[in-house]
Amino acid sequence: MQRETLTGIERDIRKELIRLVKIGDINTLNVTYKALAEQFGLPYDEKDYNRNLFHEILGHISEFEDTAGRPLLSVIVVRIEDGFPGKGFHTMAKQQKKQKPDEDNETFVVNERKKVFDWWKTHDDEAFTDE
Repeated sequence: MQRETLTGIERDIRKELIRLVKIGDINTLNVTYKALAEQFGLPYDEKDYNRNLFHEILGHISEFEDTAGRPLLSVIVVRIEDGFPGKGFHTMAKQQKKQKPDEDNETFVVNERKKVFDWWKTHDDEAFTDE
């Protein structure tokens, strides 16, 4: 079940991702899962259960964005070894019906990244203007 709002940490991470997109370049911006988690003081170890909790946070952020009609913001968060989001991102994207079942993962990521950059380069964040 989707939530209609985000927790405090989810809001903070979302705000940071938007900031990075607004100042970054589509061809060079790569935010790794581990670096982002550590930036927010969240544990992230490849063999640790807490890593899954961080991925859930990113999933909630993208579901929130999708519900609002925006592209999947967490597409810019990637694995260090190949520069692409992990399988959980694609599972979520397919559940949200953003990625077609037969669509190649790499093609989807390239296209979704373009949508994210196009959106946030031309829009302000109005989701939490009351804060």
